[in-house]
Amino acid sequence: MKKNIVVNLHINNRPYRLKASSTEEESFIRRAAVEVENLIDYYSKNARHDDMQDLLAMTAIHFASKSLKTEEENLFITNELSPKIKDLEKLVDQSLTA
Repeated sequence: MKKNIVVNLHINNRPYRLKASSTEEESFIRRAAVEVENLIDYYSKNARHDDMQDLLAMTAIHFASKSLKTEEENLFITNELSPKIKDLEKLVDQSLTA
């Protein structure tokens, strides 16, 4: 049975204990925590805010919009580019076998 890796983090001076199923996932979790901390710091210096909840909301919106943009880009690749690449591959194969 695979053992979970315990990941102890601090975000905005608060401790969080998460579990990762692999060292790769642990790495992603740690990188994400650093990005969250950096964004909180950025927004605290550059955006109007009343409290930490405002900073966390701005950070959440940032990551949600980034995720949606990535989803949209992936759909474009899957629906638009992949079929065209396959068509080009067929043309190359045909010209090489001709």
